[in-house]
Amino acid sequence: MKNVLLKSVFIIFSLFIGIFSTQADNTITIKELQKNIQTLTEEKKSKWESFRQENGKINNFIEVNLDNDSLLKIEEFVNSYYSKKDELEKKIEEKAKQSEDIKELKEEILKIKLDLYKKFVPYIKKDQLQEYLSYIKWNIETEITDKNIKEEIIKNQEIINKRISEIKEKIEENKKVLEAKIEEAVKQKLEEKIKIIRENEKFKKLSEESKRSIFESTLKRIVAKKEILEKIENKTSIVQKKIEVYEIVEKRLKEVIKSL
Repeated sequence: MKNVLLKSVFIIFSLFIGIFSTQADNTITIKELQKNIQTLTEEKKSKWESFRQENGKINNFIEVNLDNDSLLKIEEFVNSYYSKKDELEKKIEEKAKQSEDIKELKEEILKIKLDLYKKFVPYIKKDQLQEYLSYIKWNIETEITDKNIKEEIIKNQEIINKRISEIKEKIEENKKVLEAKIEEAVKQKLEEKIKIIRENEKFKKLSEESKRSIFESTLKRIVAKKEILEKIENKTSIVQKKIEVYEIVEKRLKEVIKSL
């Protein structure tokens, strides 16, 4: 009778643990913002491709047979321009992320680009000066569009980052609330199961030693089950939840055994 009762008790606790070991996963997407960024990126790329197809490259306007001093000066102009531009681009990105006004920074980039093109004038083919002016006009307009699009991309990405951060915080908050509710439900159900066992007529007829032995045997099997799960290297959330439930049951069984 004791063995039958022992088996029944263990089955009750095993089934009970299974009930509280599942947890649903939630996936959240931000497709609209991501699609908007993709569209803006494609538009940005398309603007520059159209500009190059219609206006060519600036190298096409520069004299072919320049001396070394002239080439070194052009290289110096270009290096200075990109150094200043990179610095301004970083400031633009930082301010755009904070939704701060970047109008002056964008204007500064246009200014240093115009200064660069002015410095190039002495090295431009004389018969292509008019085309060069047209190139500058379209380049500056494309640059303005480029910076406006880039600003929108940065802002959209920052919104995504903030929403993801908020979602993670919300998930963590909900997780804590859920875990507290699960723990409370586990304890409540556990007490119900212990009460059922204790009020069982067959169990009542057993000696105190036999009663303790049943709970001790059940405890050993619960601990063994928990240890098997703890040895799993890459634990899923379900496995982890089972371990937590086993720990709650283990702690309560020890208290019951102590009270007998």
